[in-house]
Amino acid sequence: MNRIYRRIWNAARQCWVVASELSAPRGKRSQLRGLAGAPSLATCALLLAATEAIAAPVPSHCSTLEDYALSVGVGVNLCIDDTTRGPAHGDSGGRRLVGQLLTMDRNVAQAATAQSIASVQHAASAASTGLEDSIVQLGRYAKAEKENAVAIGNYARASLGGVAVGRNAVSSGDRSLSIGENSSSAGLFGTAVGNRADASALGSVAVGYNAVAVGTFSVSLGDGTRAEKRGSMAFGHGAQSIHEGSIALGENASTFDIDQVSFGDSSRTRKLVNVKAGLVASDSSEAVTGAQLFATDQVAHDANDAAQLANVAASDALVKADVALGKTSVMEGLIRQDAVGGSVRLGAENTGAVLDLRNKSNANRKITGLAAGAVGSSSAEAVTGAQLYSTDQTARSADTSAKAAVVSANSALGKVTELQGLVMQVSPTGAVRLGAENAGATLDVKNKSAGKRTITGVADGAVINGSSDAVTGNQLNATNGRVTAAQQDIAAAAGRLSAIEQASRYVAVGTPVDDEKAQAGRLGIAMGDSAFAAPTKDGAVALGSYSRAEGEDSVALGRAAWVQESARRGFALGSRSVVEEADGLALGAGSSVTKGSVNAVAIGAGSVAKESSTVSFGDDVLQRRLTNLARGTADHNATTVGQLNGSLATLGGGAKLDANGNVTAPTYRVQNTDQRTVGSALTVLDNAVLRTTSRVDGMEGQLRSIFQDTSTARADGFNQLTLAGAQGMVISNVANGLIAAGSREAVNGGQLHAVQQQLNGRIDGLEQRVEGNGLAPQSRAMALASTEQEAAAPTPPARQDDKVVADTGSAPKSAPAPQPKADAPESPKPQVDTAELEKMLARANDYSDGIAREVDARLNKMDKRFNRMAAMSSAQTAMAMNTAGLATYNRLGAGVGYAEGESAMAVGYQRVLNDKGSATFSLNGAFTNSGERSMGVGVGIGW
Repeated sequence: MNRIYRRIWNAARQCWVVASELSAPRGKRSQLRGLAGAPSLATCALLLAATEAIAAPVPSHCSTLEDYALSVGVGVNLCIDDTTRGPAHGDSGGRRLVGQLLTMDRNVAQAATAQSIASVQHAASAASTGLEDSIVQLGRYAKAEKENAVAIGNYARASLGGVAVGRNAVSSGDRSLSIGENSSSAGLFGTAVGNRADASALGSVAVGYNAVAVGTFSVSLGDGTRAEKRGSMAFGHGAQSIHEGSIALGENASTFDIDQVSFGDSSRTRKLVNVKAGLVASDSSEAVTGAQLFATDQVAHDANDAAQLANVAASDALVKADVALGKTSVMEGLIRQDAVGGSVRLGAENTGAVLDLRNKSNANRKITGLAAGAVGSSSAEAVTGAQLYSTDQTARSADTSAKAAVVSANSALGKVTELQGLVMQVSPTGAVRLGAENAGATLDVKNKSAGKRTITGVADGAVINGSSDAVTGNQLNATNGRVTAAQQDIAAAAGRLSAIEQASRYVAVGTPVDDEKAQAGRLGIAMGDSAFAAPTKDGAVALGSYSRAEGEDSVALGRAAWVQESARRGFALGSRSVVEEADGLALGAGSSVTKGSVNAVAIGAGSVAKESSTVSFGDDVLQRRLTNLARGTADHNATTVGQLNGSLATLGGGAKLDANGNVTAPTYRVQNTDQRTVGSALTVLDNAVLRTTSRVDGMEGQLRSIFQDTSTARADGFNQLTLAGAQGMVISNVANGLIAAGSREAVNGGQLHAVQQQLNGRIDGLEQRVEGNGLAPQSRAMALASTEQEAAAPTPPARQDDKVVADTGSAPKSAPAPQPKADAPESPKPQVDTAELEKMLARANDYSDGIAREVDARLNKMDKRFNRMAAMSSAQTAMAMNTAGLATYNRLGAGVGYAEGESAMAVGYQRVLNDKGSATFSLNGAFTNSGERSMGVGVGIGW
């Protein structure tokens, strides 16, 4: 819930601004408080969370600002009343509408630009939406290229299992995520969030404007950040991590070597604050705090003070040592040993002849521990008391001298003993001890002039707890160097931490409820109170309090968004959105993809997807319209109502969609009957075609009843026409054919009868001439006539323009028909030439046979032409039927027909002249394999 506390008029921006739970005053601008992390990631999470409203300016004409509103873009003004809800997306110059709910009916409008008119939103230039079984495309030219891909936004493009959200967003890497304008995720499992963000390597993550992650498993978080090598990380504006395994933290931070953490660059350093005290041990790799270094520094200062005191003491000791050394040198000249097991010599460097052993009180000393010396004339060895005692008896005279010698020896022995207490060696190869028998606390090494001395040849002392060894100048110099470096590092860390603290003022995390830590698995991201990103699986992303991405490669964005464990590659965006099945996508508060709905998509608040490979824009009660879509151009594109109306308009008959989306059936006037469907109209046409076919078949039957095929060809090679019927067939109504040389026209019975009459008259005249009687016997030519000619009507008399069949010598070309004669005197008859008569009859028979053959050939040709016409008719019918139902402006059809061995092909083109389809123009042509051709042009107009 985003509670609004106050509205204030902003004179500079000329609009109302609001003070709400999610807004934070910062000078003249309102800042967004998002999730913990970098500002760009927080902003992205806020953009994707559909249940919380972002504080936005309110225009002067708006009265209320509802909950669950989302305003995205620069200068966007968002106002919603009780009857309309919808987020506006875009800049102040051209707002973009995404998912606008229309008044009352709660339908969805999507558009490239949208203008508000009262409480109703109108949209133009609709973005295209393409849906397939396992992909989601939303936006103009959006392309989900492979299965399980999601592309949302103009020109967005997603690959296998990838998600691309935003204009020109590209998710070309398999199972990658790209959110933001011009963002690109080319690497496998890559994540790019933000405008121009680029994650081009395996497992790389780039979040923020122009963030670039080109190294394998690299992370780039912040505006203009760049991570170039494997495992590199860059956090903060302009941070550059260009070395393998290195980390750059803070604005403009950059790395200089592999496996290092940088909080700045060569010109800017930062402090590292609020660091827990690390373990200080020989095998520890933990960072230490300033307090620990301060304690070490105190120890170093104490050691330095002690070293200085030791230096003073050493100087005093050196002076004293010099004195002692001088004395030792003198003593060395006085006391010397040749070897450990050898003799000890006193006064070796002294040229005196007396060994004075008296003490400082000038008291005599005893020499003890002497071995018995050789007693001889040449002996120079000291003798013992025992020897003296032994000789005392014999030399009492020397008693006084001996006693004096004893006193002197005792004195020398005391001095040696005192010197031995100041300078002592445990062994020749052991330690040398100074002042062993002295109870004082100071070793004064000043020289005789009270000048300080330098102690040289000192070995490095042990620098450990409880050590009392003297340290050398080299050790102190090394300690001073480390202390100086530590001071510099502490100062640098403090500066970096101050910068981080300064930058963190712009990132805020709200007060948690359960205050549980976020959990994430390998390659996963979890941000928010109790966020859970599949710790046992790879690639899960959970952003928002109580969000749970339990499936592998799943994404849950928004408070309490939940992708269940079985929903591998699921995507839930919005408060309390749920995805229960693999490859499911739920967009909107309370949206869900139920169990068993594989590859399903639920878009919009409260939408539920219950079937696999489906897209749901609501539920059983709440339903939405998908509006402002471009006209589909491919087989997999969505079809608009405009296209459906266009398709229905091509059917004609007034077919269309009414205001409620119902289809108004067409009305066709076919064969004087009204038909309401295309099928019924085609049925009527089919019946008409069948009737026409039956008529053609009847005509063909009639032709076959007239003509019949001959099994053999004529021997002379001429074609012949054979009429059907067992007794033959009479051809009637035949016009007079040309009777002349070379004529191929048929002659009729009247012409043959005229020839017969002429022949009869001439034969009768010949017979009369031959027999010489007046009675003309029946001519032999009468046998040529059929018996039916006896009952024939009388032949009309021949006219002058009738043409005869043959020329009989000098006989006239045409002669009048014989007339009944009255009784007249008989005239003599000419003599008949029988051979010439036979020739004439043969010529008449040949001419009749030629006429019969010509008629047969013509009838055969006519029969074939009828078959070719039937084939052309079938081809044109097939062509016309296949172009009638095409819902396009240009239609091209072709058809092939066959009839009794003859084939034909028809090609036709039709053009729809307007959008309503009420005017058409057509052009068609048909041809056969024998050369027949036909063409037709037509125009259709309907209203």
